[in-house]
Amino acid sequence: MDIFSLRRAKEGDSRFVWNLVNDPVVRSVSFSTAFIPWDEHQKWFIFKLADSRILFFIVEGAASEKIGQIRFELKDEGWVISISLVDKIRGKGFGLPILRKSLESLSEIHPNSTVNAYIKPSNAASIHLFEKAGFIRVGMATIKERDDAVRMVLKKCE
Repeated sequence: MDIFSLRRAKEGDSRFVWNLVNDPVVRSVSFSTAFIPWDEHQKWFIFKLADSRILFFIVEGAASEKIGQIRFELKDEGWVISISLVDKIRGKGFGLPILRKSLESLSEIHPNSTVNAYIKPSNAASIHLFEKAGFIRVGMATIKERDDAVRMVLKKCE
């Protein structure tokens, strides 16, 4: 039995996601490191929920406690994944099963999808996590016209 579950994000999750993405560790590994104001986040969040090219999941632990978010956004190169977990479960071995479950959920909705991850080169833990999940480094990419990123791809997510 899994100790966590995934569900689609809804409007009531906005405050949780805002707090999570403004966590100092999450900001430090993001391509935009500045604090995100509530009003800006709220507009972004509502837009993301309404966009048919985005699958937005909330990760829940025991007793439906929110412990993370995973977002897949369909781009020209395929789906692009974003994942953030709360501090108390980071580094405790939950990342891989959560990532695998999210990929299974994507595959149920969009079989045989290509999934891309863009990770800061300094974020060794995330690079290692995605490698363990079967992603392959395919080179470097430029994010927001200024940041280098390791581009990792999982072809035909099944």
